[in-house]
Amino acid sequence: MTIANGLLPILAISLYLREIDVKKLKSKIHLVLTITVTLLLLLIGIQYGFAIFGQFNTRIQLSGTTDATEGEFVINSILIGIYGSALAVSSLFNILILRYKWHYVMTFGFGLIAVLIAGSRGPVLNLLICSVFVIFYYIKKNKYKIHKIFFFIIFAFLGFIALVTLYYDNLIQTKTFIRITESIDNRKMDKKEARDFEWESAWNQFQDSPFIGDSYLNKFDNFYPHNFFLEVLMATGIIGLIPILFLFYSIYKHIKFNFSRENDFNVLISILCFLLFITTMTSGGIFTISYFWSCLPLFFLNYHSSKTVITNF
Repeated sequence: MTIANGLLPILAISLYLREIDVKKLKSKIHLVLTITVTLLLLLIGIQYGFAIFGQFNTRIQLSGTTDATEGEFVINSILIGIYGSALAVSSLFNILILRYKWHYVMTFGFGLIAVLIAGSRGPVLNLLICSVFVIFYYIKKNKYKIHKIFFFIIFAFLGFIALVTLYYDNLIQTKTFIRITESIDNRKMDKKEARDFEWESAWNQFQDSPFIGDSYLNKFDNFYPHNFFLEVLMATGIIGLIPILFLFYSIYKHIKFNFSRENDFNVLISILCFLLFITTMTSGGIFTISYFWSCLPLFFLNYHSSKTVITNF
């Protein structure tokens, strides 16, 4: 699964690097995200009904069965939230940076609905952090034209107040709100969640075999530990961590370059890659985060194209 979901997307794109039309690629990223989230919302509506606020009260997962014990889910809640947060961030970037059009406001709403329906904490955090990056980039790029961001913040704040006022009883019952408040309460009471035990198990297994690693499954629940770096340490030890650190240093260097050159589309790809990377800190495993591995070649491709040097990486 690691080869299929991780290495093959990188290999496929790198082999055909010279044939990829970056200009056409730029116009397709937001379109693909929009189609994906729209289809997810339609599937959710068909399977569970179209009462939106009713869906916010549960953690939606698409599968062929309603019993969680019967096989794996085809599309789980975290993945729905990831696509939703990516679409919302892409829409916000288009509204502030590229060109303001009404349909970007609509797609931002679609993304936000997907995040809330997913009922997962990670995508909410991703959306907030990456939105801050988008706003920071806008301020950096338009030092003397920041009125637009103030109008957007005021509009968003008034919209939020109106939403809370009209639907307060519904909002406090949403699964997203409940899970966030429960996490805060658990931290205050030093009460551990399943993920805390998974992280502890991964760290202990790394300490038992620090150089070559122990296993790709933790001993707490025979599952991946839901943290990229802990999983690398647990499964491959320090030897496996070294090339990963080189990879992420290269990513950091490229992101810094993109922000300094103010190439809008490359910055958007950088932010989306960062959004997917944050997800790997709390959700998914190395062999399940195909969306992250597929995004990396596009990230490096756009970095090289902005330098007018197209080469295999």
